Amino acid sequence: PWFGSIPGIAAVLALPFLLLAWLLAGTVASHDARYRQMDAVLAAFHQGLDLDEALETMRDLAPSTVYLDAPAARERYDAARALADARLATFTATVHALDNASLSNSADWLQTSWTEFTIDANDLSNTLLPFNDVERFNDGVYAVLSGLFFVSDLAAGEGISANELVLVVLDTLRKARRELGLVRSIAVYTTLRDGYFSSSDAEYLDTAWNTLGSLVESLEAQKTSIEARHPGPDLRIVHEDPQLVAYLARVEEEMILALGIETGWESEWLAGEQALASLRRDARGLLDTASAMVGDARRQQHYRDLGAGIGLVLLYALLTLLSVMLYRSRDAAVRAQAD
Repeated sequence: PWFGSIPGIAAVLALPFLLLAWLLAGTVASHDARYRQMDAVLAAFHQGLDLDEALETMRDLAPSTVYLDAPAARERYDAARALADARLATFTATVHALDNASLSNSADWLQTSWTEFTIDANDLSNTLLPFNDVERFNDGVYAVLSGLFFVSDLAAGEGISANELVLVVLDTLRKARRELGLVRSIAVYTTLRDGYFSSSDAEYLDTAWNTLGSLVESLEAQKTSIEARHPGPDLRIVHEDPQLVAYLARVEEEMILALGIETGWESEWLAGEQALASLRRDARGLLDTASAMVGDARRQQHYRDLGAGIGLVLLYALLTLLSVMLYRSRDAAVRAQAD
């Protein structure tokens, strides 16, 4: 019979191996889809941070723009709003491309909120109202980013996972950027007005400065922990950035302990921007490290899948060879008995 021939033996043995190969191909495709989603999620995080930077400029200039109508501040505010508009479109398109109904709904809500976004200029009693109006929209951006974090699987890495790095961006760094922005906003507004802090602004400034100092200490502790647990050389963080440390000292010496601000608003803006840039670099560095960890995990999974495929082929060849040898030895024995 045909299954008693060498081709027949090979065909019979091939059936289970073909099934295993089909299952392996499905597993490989699943692994590839998982890592492609990780890459897409991290790309969306980068775009969310791009949008955040434009919103931070709007937010920190909002009190000066609304209450003082300073032309230079207004011009920079309008440019930041146009930039935020473009970056929001890019960010929401990327979120939609992830094909998740919940995330798509959040992106639609964010776009609608932006279309309806206004700053309430009716109450002049609170300097922080315009700041908070923009910050509430920024909270919506981070709500979408948090949604990305919770619906996506970023559990890649050894010692520490990409999930943990992204969580620092969403939590400690997010809070520190807000408090630093509040300090900068009050400094610019006070400088453009008359150089003297109102009692409420002085209180806001003191609270923000103290909170920022605590957050910076917490961030340094987290960096140290991450560094100790991350075995690879691709960690992209900077410890005790001198610009941030210098800014905290400057705020204490020239604002909190002083009666007023003697520098121009551009100097205050630049000092705050340099300090904020260090926190932005930390956020980008952690995301870049997360991307590197995902890339390493993808390569390791690729090697494992390739090894499984090679092993499957070798096992099939070995079993086929043994079967053929057994068939030939039995056939020779039968022929010898017949003779």
